[in-house]
Amino acid sequence: PPPHRPNPPPSLPQPSPPRSPPPPSPPPTPPPRLRPPRPRPLPQRQARPERARPNPPPKPRPLLPPS
Repeated sequence: PPPHRPNPPPSLPQPSPPRSPPPPSPPPTPPPRLRPPRPRPLPQRQARPERARPNPPPKPRPLLPPS
């Protein structure tokens, strides 16, 4: 068998392994997409103008002549 090689003495500085390059920084995450704001409900007077106007007085019915 080959002669047993003695381990190197611990006093010898071991060569440090080559540093691996730092991992690439992840791409910045895009901001969350803002949902479009809900359209504000129109005020009732704008949505229904007929409700805002006062009801006109009922027209008097023409009296039917007696038959």
